[in-house]
Amino acid sequence: MLTKIKIIFVLFILLFLVSACSENTSEYTITFDTLGGPTIEPIVARYLDPVTLPSPQRDGYVFDGWYNDVIYTIEIDIQAMLDMNFTLYAKWNPRSYQIHYDVNEGISIPMDTYEYLSHISAPSDPYKEGYDFGGWFSDEALTIPFIFGTMGASSITIYAKWIQMSYEIQFVNTGDTSIPSIVSESGLEITAPTAPTNEGFVFSGWYTDPNSIEQYDFTTMPSNDLILYADWATEGLEFTLINDDLEYEVYLMDDEDIETIQIPKNHEGKPVTKIADYGFGGCYSLTGIMIPSSVNTIGAYAFMGCEALVMFYISEFVTEIGEALFMNCTGLDEILVDPNNPNYKDIDGVLFSKSGDLLISYPSYRADTNYIMNNDVVTIGGYAFTRSLNLLTVTIGTEVTTIKTHAFYDCFEMTSIIIPNNVTTIELYAFRNCASLADVTIGTGLIGINAYVFNQCYALTSITIPSNITYIAYGAFYDCTNLNSIIIDKTSGQGLITGGLFMFTNTKSYLTIYVPDLETKNAYSTAYIWSSYASHIEVNTGQ
Repeated sequence: MLTKIKIIFVLFILLFLVSACSENTSEYTITFDTLGGPTIEPIVARYLDPVTLPSPQRDGYVFDGWYNDVIYTIEIDIQAMLDMNFTLYAKWNPRSYQIHYDVNEGISIPMDTYEYLSHISAPSDPYKEGYDFGGWFSDEALTIPFIFGTMGASSITIYAKWIQMSYEIQFVNTGDTSIPSIVSESGLEITAPTAPTNEGFVFSGWYTDPNSIEQYDFTTMPSNDLILYADWATEGLEFTLINDDLEYEVYLMDDEDIETIQIPKNHEGKPVTKIADYGFGGCYSLTGIMIPSSVNTIGAYAFMGCEALVMFYISEFVTEIGEALFMNCTGLDEILVDPNNPNYKDIDGVLFSKSGDLLISYPSYRADTNYIMNNDVVTIGGYAFTRSLNLLTVTIGTEVTTIKTHAFYDCFEMTSIIIPNNVTTIELYAFRNCASLADVTIGTGLIGINAYVFNQCYALTSITIPSNITYIAYGAFYDCTNLNSIIIDKTSGQGLITGGLFMFTNTKSYLTIYVPDLETKNAYSTAYIWSSYASHIEVNTGQ
């Protein structure tokens, strides 16, 4: 019985203790350290009572929670801590703000983003054409300079200030006139100075570059320093409208005394694009010519007879050249072409097409006595070797098929020529007046001898006509005054060579035409044209 009483007593005591614990009414105080934020009154709470913690505000920061240590390592469990007094510490993260740059019509600058109170740096100076940068300002009126220090607690816009620059236009190549510079602020109205003068020349405009073909337009001051070049035209030049009256060609013929010529880029507001056919023909004393970048075409015979011209330069802008450009330029030693020219080139001072397949012009006064043609050449151009005063022989390239008209005209000193088998065509007058030409070999590729090909080859005494020749055209050997022997290899069985009128006129009176056999002699003696030479036709006995 006593034991039961003891057990009941112990249970009663335990029940009392449990009841006492469940009725804990102690109060505890929570204090707040906002670490720079606003002051917050402490909160008094009982054990296990619900507690709502405050969310403070602070300029420039975002509140990031409460911690029970100042280094933010222990995040709180508020209910677990409500059995004692304690202090909570606020954590703050700085806000980010933007700086916007108003460049006032300059080149834009992207905005920058900075955290509150962080150091801010000035961006690279902005750019506005015609102006110097004058700094950043806090207000649109540009009265308060902006100081780059630390970032405030709001986004801001700052404003660029600009100081208008002054620029200078200088004038050069002004002839007999000194022209002062124009100094002015960008954008202000300006006018052209009085046109300069230069004895012997006519002023033809101002240009920003010696190679420019557009005249400078005086309207407003540019936003940069500038040098303007005066362009001049030789006094007395004449101009004719071409290409639907949109352009001019220039010429000055038969001025025997003029030594230098300067062509203008423009005439009466339109570009000068061509040197006319025969443009400066007969200017015997001409030693130099300035051709502007506007000129893209040089006409045929443009410098015919310019005997004093020693060197000629073809710029990159000239894209078309007429034939016989330098005919009778007997002092010309060298032709040079700008490497950037799209259509032409020179090889050792000789003018070619860009591909090299057309030999255009060999300088008349070149010192070489023998010229060996490169094997890119397919065509020897018209008048290519005309009046080459020092040439004795020319070795024709292995790819040449065509010799154009007058190609070797007036090569007075040339003594021999071998026409290789690859040549199929020789045009009229090709060897006209090669007065010293005594030895001619005709290859197997040539079909016929065209009109006047060997006209006035006074030194030629004998020539062999191979069996591949099918015709001898009008006046082919006209005025070959010493020609006394023509040897025809072709038999009548192979077909007669068609003869042309006057083909042997003014040759030796005792000219003999040798044919292979009697049958061939008889055939030629009665053939059209040939019959007029019947008394000169003999059978070749090989003697």
